[in-house]
This record gives sequence, structure tokens and C-alpha cells, in this order.
Amino acid sequence: GGGGGGGGGAPSYCNWYGITCRRSTIPRDVVMSIDLSQNELRGTLPPVLGLLKQLMVLRLNDNIFSDDATIPSELSQMDALEELEIANSNLKGSIPTSLHQLVELKKLSLHSNRLAGPLLDAVFIPTNIISQQQQQQPTRGLVKLTSLELFANAFTGSIPTRLQNLRKLRRLVLHDNAFEGSISNLDWGGMTSLKVLSLHSNQLTGSPSALFPKTNVTRSNLQNLVLFNNSFSGPLSNDLMYMPNLRQLNVAYNSFTGSLPMNVRELRSLTSLDVSHNRLSGTIRSG
Repeated sequence: GGGGGGGGGAPSYCNWYGITCRRSTIPRDVVMSIDLSQNELRGTLPPVLGLLKQLMVLRLNDNIFSDDATIPSELSQMDALEELEIANSNLKGSIPTSLHQLVELKKLSLHSNRLAGPLLDAVFIPTNIISQQQQQQPTRGLVKLTSLELFANAFTGSIPTRLQNLRKLRRLVLHDNAFEGSISNLDWGGMTSLKVLSLHSNQLTGSPSALFPKTNVTRSNLQNLVLFNNSFSGPLSNDLMYMPNLRQLNVAYNSFTGSLPMNVRELRSLTSLDVSHNRLSGTIRSG
């Protein structure tokens, strides 16, 4: 036991490795951030973490938790949490649906684990709101999320439709999973802050043009659209090209047909384009 700080100083735990406290006199200094990434942590995640009601940042990336380590639902009790990062740490199981209680969460990074099963709408938006009319923008749930990184896991099933309610998302990175089904029923036109969308190396079908209705695409901030190695089909429509800030477009290894969009040359910001291994015709001229 390290004992208290004594003499009116900070409590001893504020001096622990990886711990950052916020100075406070009521009732005492509180732990604001825990960063124990790359520390070869073993065992499982303790549910008592949920008692840290004022914690804003929890980073436990690049550890080697035991093979039965899962994400405890108690983490959803950390009311002030803004960043939750437990990437590349051997986690299995699913994401608890109670996580939608983290209403202040801005970054969720759980990539490169062994998480599996369907990714449920209720992880992002409470179930009782899901049953309401789709066009109603919820005020509860993970509506402040700006970055969602779940790539390199084993998620299956369809991509959750309620991601469309995460209007502040700037990064949506879901590649290298086993997502399947058509994305034609998704409408991400309201996600006008989105800069990075990576869905490559899944088993998705349909037309990605449906993701961004033409009326919204014209003001899209999208910079990286990475869709290679899926089963997308249909024409690579001009609608997909109304993205003035697009820097990277990779739709290789799909089943797109028809001719290349004429306006691809108008994408002044484009630095990387890969449309190989499809059934497209036509040529791209520079200038």
C-alpha cells in the first residue's frame, strides 16, 4: 500500500505510471486519464473500471490480455468518458450494447482484436429510440462520436443502419471484417463531416452510390473512400464523383460495370485512384 499523498499534496495514485489527475479540492484530485498502452498487460479487464465516473480517457492499446478477455459492460458507467481505446489487445466477444450510455464519447477504437458477431444498432443508439421514426435525429447515444475504428476484427452481418445518426463522425473505419449484405439501404447523406470511409475487405454488395445521395455529396468533406475487395456492383456512377475534396478513391477488386465516370478528371484533389479488377471500360485522360 502506497498510502496517501500526505501534507496536502496530490494522492499517491496521481503519481502512478500512466495516470493523469485533474487538480480538485472537492473532494480530492480525480483521475482524468489512464494510458497504459504497450505495457504487456495480461489477464482480463476489471469491471471496477466502471466506478471511475470522471475518467475522460482510457487507453489500453497494444496489450496481451488473456484469451477470455472481453469488454465489460460496466465500462458504460463511465459517464464522462470521451476516448475509449483498447486496440490490438486480444479482446474477444462482442461490444456491449450498453455502450450507448457513453454520451460524451468522441473516439472509440477497438480495432485489431478478435471481436466477433453482429455489430448491433443498439451499441450506438438506445433501443427505445431505434423504434421511433427513422428521420428523427436522436439526442441520446453516441451522437458526439467523431472517430469509430473497428477494423481487423471478425464482425459479421450487415453494417448498422443507425450509424447514419452519428452526424459528427469524421472517421469510419470498418475494413477487414466479415460484414456482408447490401449497403443500398444505408443513407449517409447526413454524415457531412465524414472525411475517411474505409470498408475494404468485407463481403458487401450493392451500390456505394446509395450511401451519399447526390444532393448531399456536393458538399461532402470526404477525402478517403476505400472500398476495394468487396462485391459491389452496378455502374460507378457520376454521383459517386461529386466529392470536391476526394484525395483517395480505391474501388478495386469489385464487380463494377459500365464506363468510367466522365467527371473523374474534375476531381482536382485526387492523388490516388484505383479502379482495377472490375468490369469497367473507358480510359482516364489527364488534363
